[in-house]
Amino acid sequence: SIIGWILTYLLLYYCFQISGLTKISINEVISFSPFLTLGRLFPLTFNGIGSDEAIITFLFKNHNAQLILLGSIIYRLNQFIPAILGLFFLNKKTK
Repeated sequence: SIIGWILTYLLLYYCFQISGLTKISINEVISFSPFLTLGRLFPLTFNGIGSDEAIITFLFKNHNAQLILLGSIIYRLNQFIPAILGLFFLNKKTK
């Protein structure tokens, strides 16, 4: 479980790197990880849509807000696409 959380926040770090936020270090992402995890436990919006992005933007407010939002959306898409593929395979009928 700990390895899974580390990989999750490593993915967030790489999403920040992709969006052009090279000033954010992996140590900064890992240091905010307990707050991100707690924020996920208490969704602020209907179905939790946008709560990750709001929390990430708040925690990393010392950086460019637009790039933080872009990085968090890329992060969300990296979690959303495999879920859609999983739904496809779950609904696929075997003969």
